[in-house]
Amino acid sequence: MPLDPSQTVISSLYIYKKRLYVGLADYRVVVVDLSSFTKIIEIIEELWEVKSIYSDDTGIYIASLNEKVNFYDVDDDQLKNTISHELGVICVTGDDEYIYTGSFNGNVNIWSKSELNLKTILDGHLPRVNSVYLDYDRIYSGDGFTTLGAGIRIWNKNSFNQIYMIKDPPSKRVNCFTSNDKYLISGHGSPGEIRVWLKSNMTLEQTIKTMNDVKSLDINNNLLVCSLKDQIMIFDVENFNLIKEIKENGREVNSVKLYSDYIIYCARDKIKVINSKDFQLITEINFKN
Repeated sequence: MPLDPSQTVISSLYIYKKRLYVGLADYRVVVVDLSSFTKIIEIIEELWEVKSIYSDDTGIYIASLNEKVNFYDVDDDQLKNTISHELGVICVTGDDEYIYTGSFNGNVNIWSKSELNLKTILDGHLPRVNSVYLDYDRIYSGDGFTTLGAGIRIWNKNSFNQIYMIKDPPSKRVNCFTSNDKYLISGHGSPGEIRVWLKSNMTLEQTIKTMNDVKSLDINNNLLVCSLKDQIMIFDVENFNLIKEIKENGREVNSVKLYSDYIIYCARDKIKVINSKDFQLITEINFKN
């Protein structure tokens, strides 16, 4: 469901080169310098809720429910280009050649980065694309909001041919992915689950039940983190045992990221930064208007 734009609620986080990109339901994207935890750029979108952000050296790509991805200069708030969609855009990511978008129309659209022209379409999702994730030579995409059992589709990133189609998950939504060298990890909703897949043959190694939908995931050499309704869960990466839960007592936790020695997550209208070793709070950043 869309968030209420009359309230300041952080909807998405993205990290690139010591910058944290914060998307909000009230049409804003704020860029935070992670060396000082200070706000350096604020982009006021004419869009609906900001659903997803991707950034690289070419610019900032902002996906929203207003049926477009806006492309901004990386160092200021100047709009450079727009990718138009038939329906609201749920997720955006990219690599050196392409921008990948998933939307309510059930397709992953792949756009040339140089001209932002449509290169090809990966279709067949039911009925929308909730997540797109890139990993080496693969594209992972997850279905959203289906009563038939949400599927995970895996595509070759060079040929755009489908390699695997997994319909086993009983969930209605595949909300997010992350991975390391050995495992692909998927986050699910209705019911909430974290699923750990062996990447070599996509066999299911482990299932972790959660009380609520898994909204985001991130992993490094030591930790796996996930955000749920109003909490984060922290696991080790050796056996995926739960180490720590941090609850926010009703404040929406829509995204969590690992960066250096930090765990960075949102709690409604704040960013909280905690130490990844002892989980003590380091700082908070307020985004309330």
